[in-house]
Amino acid sequence: MPNFAGGSLPKCDRGDREYYHATMLTLFKPWRHGKNLKEDDQSWNGAFTNYKFTPYQTELMKFFDVCYECNNARDDYSKPLKQQNATDGVFPHWFSADDNDNFDGDNYDDGGDFIVHEEYEADQYTSIERRVNKG
Repeated sequence: MPNFAGGSLPKCDRGDREYYHATMLTLFKPWRHGKNLKEDDQSWNGAFTNYKFTPYQTELMKFFDVCYECNNARDDYSKPLKQQNATDGVFPHWFSADDNDNFDGDNYDDGGDFIVHEEYEADQYTSIERRVNKG
């Protein structure tokens, strides 16, 4: 399946039909100048209908929409997952609302669970103060 750089190809079943026909003629009809693609008094639809596409070109045009179908399927699959993640909490992939209940029994307010060690007390390296160089 071709992967075109730049904007996406127009859909064959939706949107501006003239734009779709102009794009397909630009891709498949040999031309050196834009006026080679259609006559001045002709619409893009008329030029598209009158041009004899090869069976291979017609087959390619059928498969241009496969990319859209894949993206739609991806989006349809991802949408419920995103909604589920949005309702499960801030970090649903590793922390759920049920995990929060496990922490309710722990009471850290009394300080009994913590031991203060001398090496962690405030000293010249852990306290912030303004030093003035008197030199």
